[in-house]
Amino acid sequence: MRIKLLLAFGMIVLLPVLIVTWFAIGQITSKIEDSLQNRVNESLDVALNAYTQFRDRALENAKILAELRTLQNYINHYDTEAMNLIQLVEIKRDQFDAITLEIADARGDILYRSYEAIPDRREYLYDSQDPTILRAIQYSEGISVRASEHGISVKGVVPVRTYADPFGVILLGYLLDDTFADQIHQITGTDVGIRIYLNSRVIAAAFAATAAGSREQILKEVKSQAARPEITQHVIKDGIRNWSYRETIRGNEYQTAFAPISGDNGEIIGMISVAIQRDNIDAIKRLSAIFLFVAAIVALILATLTAFFISREITVPLQRFVEGSRAISAGDFTQRINLHSRDEIGVLANTFNQMTQDLFDQREQLRKANQQLTEYAAQLEQTNLELTAAKQRIERWNEELEQTVKERTEQLEISNRELKKLHEMRTEFLNMATHELRTPITAIKGYSDFMLMGMMGEINDKQRKAISAIRESGERQLALINDMLDLAKIEAGRIQLEVEPTPLWVIAANNLHMIRPLAEEKGITLENQIPRDFPDVYVDKDKLTQVFTNLLSNAIKYTDDGGRVTITASVISEEHVQVSVSDTGVGIPPEDLPKVFEKFTKISNQPTRNEKGTGLGLPIVKLIVEAHGGEIWVESELNKGTSFSFTIPIFQYEAQLKEQAQRIERSLTST
Repeated sequence: MRIKLLLAFGMIVLLPVLIVTWFAIGQITSKIEDSLQNRVNESLDVALNAYTQFRDRALENAKILAELRTLQNYINHYDTEAMNLIQLVEIKRDQFDAITLEIADARGDILYRSYEAIPDRREYLYDSQDPTILRAIQYSEGISVRASEHGISVKGVVPVRTYADPFGVILLGYLLDDTFADQIHQITGTDVGIRIYLNSRVIAAAFAATAAGSREQILKEVKSQAARPEITQHVIKDGIRNWSYRETIRGNEYQTAFAPISGDNGEIIGMISVAIQRDNIDAIKRLSAIFLFVAAIVALILATLTAFFISREITVPLQRFVEGSRAISAGDFTQRINLHSRDEIGVLANTFNQMTQDLFDQREQLRKANQQLTEYAAQLEQTNLELTAAKQRIERWNEELEQTVKERTEQLEISNRELKKLHEMRTEFLNMATHELRTPITAIKGYSDFMLMGMMGEINDKQRKAISAIRESGERQLALINDMLDLAKIEAGRIQLEVEPTPLWVIAANNLHMIRPLAEEKGITLENQIPRDFPDVYVDKDKLTQVFTNLLSNAIKYTDDGGRVTITASVISEEHVQVSVSDTGVGIPPEDLPKVFEKFTKISNQPTRNEKGTGLGLPIVKLIVEAHGGEIWVESELNKGTSFSFTIPIFQYEAQLKEQAQRIERSLTST
């Protein structure tokens, strides 16, 4: 029997261990290769995201320049202010760290251009009547990517306009060079090599030093190489993304992946590649295979020795059990098995001995148990009768409850239909009232403007004053209607946010610029204390502008002549920033603070009682802020000033990139 156990062990344990070991080596090797390829692909995604942000930076900076009122004035009056435009262009190109900055007029002709003091930079300038410039004049802002003999340029192209047709174009350009490659290199990790190709030629690269050479030696060899024909075929001609292959650089083997770069006409003009060394991966694969084979051999030796001793401990006691069982089957209940083992077999022997002693006792117990079962059966029958009666009562209660629920459900359905009908009537009335009121008020405002401009005949001062009062009343009524419509849309859940990364400083500066004429009438000082390098926020730019417009208008309205209105901001967490609009005005009484965000609320203190307003601005502001996932509150002290503060989400692009790079590093380390 012992020989059979050993043979069974060989069939059951030895062969599966060898199969599992071989399969595990294959799986680990495959997982390591997949992990390396996943990291290469994720690093390529990080590089492409950085390239996208680089393009967005060119466009956003061009938009900032296009919104500068001073630059707009110089472009619109170029003949008289040419020198001012030249000086401003030089300053702004240096300020935005760009390689080129070009200004074109409404005809598409270049007014002035600025570029770095390097002759090669001139080839990145555009000519007059360039199709990109002409498209921008037709309100088509965008990003231009072009290739030249020395590299690839990325330009933000934005039309310059106020409220009329464009009267100029801004073209702000950057270059895909070694500096850009180093930026991606820092994000993806120092062991990841970056290359930027113009067609099949390397124009920028970033690699770390290795045992095979210094960083300068590797960069020299990389930049002297051209892409292999199959790479050019798959990536540049066929446009395949994440195409990967192995390559050797100064004796080191790398896993490399490529992604195409497209130009203005959609044609692929270059590539971005990432490369990760395979030396550590191959070493890990070899060590894993050796470790698994050694572990399997040691495990088999130990298992064989263990099986030998276990088989001996099992077969001897089993023989005694066979002899004892034969004696019991012959009617000898005095048979005992004498074993002094404390393991499971010893416990089994004690149990076997106890079994023979208990056989007669169990017969008596079975008789008594049968008698008790008869008594329990009678009790169970009585209990069943009681349960049947209880079940009948419960069924009657359920029927009554179902009837009650049915009646209440019908009543709720009737109420819901009535509420829906009332909501539809309210919406229809609001739309009709808005249309019917806005049309005549707009007409009144338009005719008032025509009369004030003298287009309908001469008017005297008394008539002008009366018409101006009519126009002002129309504007107030139109503002009230618009506020009511906005409030109704927001409360109905029909507000749609188009969130995007937005520079907070620019939004604040634009709103202060728009409100400045009202402040100058009262001699009020406006301050923007938000730093220019303040993190971007993730908001709907138009809705945030509406929030600033309401808060700044109220601040100027309730601030005495010579006062101050200030905008500040601070980062309060990884997800949100806090923005505050503060003034030195008359303040709000403590009893009115809880009501400032209620509809049609008017502050009761005397200095502000006669101010004009709809009473809907602050409720709209509160709903917009809450739609962004933020909150708003007010702090005020009479005769000292008021501060409205709100929170909005911050844009976390850099944190997302760093977290993704760390996750890739952890994944490779764990494998």
